[in-house]
Amino acid sequence: MNKEASKSKEKYFFWLIFVAAFGFRFWGLNSFEMQQDPALNSMRALGWFDFLVGVGQTSPLVWFGHIPWWGNLSFHDHPPVSFFLQFLTFKIFGDHTFTAFLPFLLAGVLTAAAIFIFIKKFKTFSAAFFSALLFAFSSYSVWASRTGYLEGLELFFIILSILFLLSYVFYKKSKYLYYWAAAATLAVLTKYTAIFLFPAAILFLLLSERRVFKTKAFLLSLILILVILAPVIVYNIEVFLARGHFDAAFSSMVGMKPQDYEVLSYREVNVDVFGNLKGIFEVLRQNLSIPYFITFLFGLGWALFKIIKRKADNLILLLVLNLLLMFLMFAFSGAGARFLGITTPFLSILTVLGFLDALEYLKKFATARKLLIPIGVLVLAFELFFSVNTNILKRPVLSSNYFYSPDRFYSHGFEEMDRFFRKEILGPFPKLKRTTVLTDETTTHDLKNRDAILVDERAVWFSRVWYVDRYVYYYNSPFVYFSDLNRAAAQGKAGIFELLRKAGARSTWLVIAKGDNIVSREKNSYNDLLVALSEKLELDAIAPVREIRDYKGQVVFAIYHVK
Repeated sequence: MNKEASKSKEKYFFWLIFVAAFGFRFWGLNSFEMQQDPALNSMRALGWFDFLVGVGQTSPLVWFGHIPWWGNLSFHDHPPVSFFLQFLTFKIFGDHTFTAFLPFLLAGVLTAAAIFIFIKKFKTFSAAFFSALLFAFSSYSVWASRTGYLEGLELFFIILSILFLLSYVFYKKSKYLYYWAAAATLAVLTKYTAIFLFPAAILFLLLSERRVFKTKAFLLSLILILVILAPVIVYNIEVFLARGHFDAAFSSMVGMKPQDYEVLSYREVNVDVFGNLKGIFEVLRQNLSIPYFITFLFGLGWALFKIIKRKADNLILLLVLNLLLMFLMFAFSGAGARFLGITTPFLSILTVLGFLDALEYLKKFATARKLLIPIGVLVLAFELFFSVNTNILKRPVLSSNYFYSPDRFYSHGFEEMDRFFRKEILGPFPKLKRTTVLTDETTTHDLKNRDAILVDERAVWFSRVWYVDRYVYYYNSPFVYFSDLNRAAAQGKAGIFELLRKAGARSTWLVIAKGDNIVSREKNSYNDLLVALSEKLELDAIAPVREIRDYKGQVVFAIYHVK
């Protein structure tokens, strides 16, 4: 094949990978729903506003009543890179749920492209293509992008730093060392769990390129790392001087349990090393199809065998060193599905390299080699089905654990409810307001000549922070929680609707959680209030103007309008 035909073929396969990565991550984007920690992070990134209601997870705004200058450098529970990238996308594309997911989705697509481009230089075209393709559609990597957890962005910087370090050893050009320093530091500034990259890099360079430690380029790389880390260093110094601890994530890493982060006190070093290691592989097993998991274990075992026999090349050595140090880190802390999302590039590359090595090894055994190829096709096909079932289908088929991941996200009606709010109630948004001083008006609003929206807080708190609280904090939207209004009514001995009328509300919208969306029944008086209110609405023949259904078709929100 001539050079032009070869380049044309590479372009064709590159675009195939790009389409696969893009399609699996962006499919059904308008139905994505903000859940768990991504909801908290996205709400705060929207206006660069580090504030969560409650006393158990406070921030500089709560401590001082205003945001000090250094309080803008980072956030109380995570470093700032993911917040900054979301902040930029919000500025460009506006305040929408799909915008919040955009940096994570694009990171997944770019990671697939980076794997193809770089692996092609260090290994064969087949290794590059299949590694990138497997990453592009494999269930766990797609899940890491589509859920919006920080790991979906972190893994891009992680694999980029590894590929740049390998490029430095391969090409002996200082620029790649600087690129590695920048990418590795950005990974850490996305989430501190990327810290394993630095000891892994030191070990790798000691084994393969120890002369680098005497070079000017290495010294400049260290300086670059410190410069990029400067905002978080300053932030943590100021927090320590003011409160006697560091940010929430760093405090937990060094064994601190300050009252400022009381609800996060469960985070600590865990000495159950073997239990944690077992947990790591259990999480991987749940998020990979069984054939993919088995093939990965073979690939990892084969890579370790080659390293022990000193037959491994630098790519395998660097990947395994990073993976082992990552596992060692999590062996002392434990790791759930969201944490281990950063393994996904390693999984795809090591799986493919192991399989291709097996094909090469079986060259002399034609029959066995012929059997291995359809096995590889079946592994890819089953993982493809597992991925569609976990990430694309609204409601999965067959049984969990074997045919889809138990960690998959489901729609609970919040996004549909949000579209209803924006279209039917809220109307055009005013300019986003960023709060820098904490006052009573931060979480309250003027209801005069407006439609009040009463919200049932039995629905999951994480999602409510994005779908309710962000409208209050940034746009002074007329959302009110039932419990707050009920307390005010009890103190003044007036009904909730009477209170709203006195506050000048034109009418009231009621959002009542139903079925599986009632996740908290701890307050009996509150539940009694909602039951009584629902019964009164029925007696007054007031029917819901909209019923929101979840992925099972069950009603999870009933929206009423009382004029």
